[in-house]
Amino acid sequence: MSYESRKNRAERFRNLAYKAKDKSNAAYEQSNKAVSGIPMGQPILVGHHSEKRHRAALKRSHNAMDISVEEAGKADYYERKAHAAENNKAIYNDDPDAVNKLKEKLANLETLQEHMKAANKIFKNRKLSREEKIEKVAALKISRPEAESMLEGDSCGSIGYASFELANNNANIQTTRKRLEEVMSLGQREYKEYQINGYKVCEDPKDDRFRIFFGFKPDEEIRKQLKSSGYRWSPSNQAWQASLKPLYIDMGKAILESMPTKE
Repeated sequence: MSYESRKNRAERFRNLAYKAKDKSNAAYEQSNKAVSGIPMGQPILVGHHSEKRHRAALKRSHNAMDISVEEAGKADYYERKAHAAENNKAIYNDDPDAVNKLKEKLANLETLQEHMKAANKIFKNRKLSREEKIEKVAALKISRPEAESMLEGDSCGSIGYASFELANNNANIQTTRKRLEEVMSLGQREYKEYQINGYKVCEDPKDDRFRIFFGFKPDEEIRKQLKSSGYRWSPSNQAWQASLKPLYIDMGKAILESMPTKE
């Protein structure tokens, strides 16, 4: 999902939530209106000429209330979906602020790595008392409860940060650094349009997309190949597109080269 797609997704869910709320409120008012002419607590007078009208009013009120509850549930569901989309911490290549976000993420990961290494040295320093170790580790912005817990050791008796934690964080550093290099290189690339075997394609670094324009709906086999190669249909661009990475570009080109030349 691209940065723009995420924003559109959040907005769509938010609009659906608003509509569901409006329907819920309208149904609630309809439920109250259906029984507004009946005194509160008034029982159904069996055999009375009002019995049929009374039962019908209650049925309309109950049905409307059921709708109100159902729509309120939908509103809550879409609110949660919108919140999740808006608070997605993933950094997309086409995010205008992607470079700054990745730089910040990289800096935080590198700081964490240094703090974990420093904490382990403190924990292993036999000259320091337990309280001194906790105080020094806390100065590294590691919470006191966490420091105390690590001093107790794990099930194997190891104290401090485990080697796999350092290894995993280091892997995240390398991955983030590579992502940063890719995004920065995208910003230096230019928009390109050209043809492959008669089919129009474009490289759009702004959106981080490689797009294929067939001008018609490809047959089922080609569509399967596109999907298995990471391509998806974009109604807004009227094109099949994938991330602007060499792997996806090469697979897209291979598919086009295997097709009959477009006249």
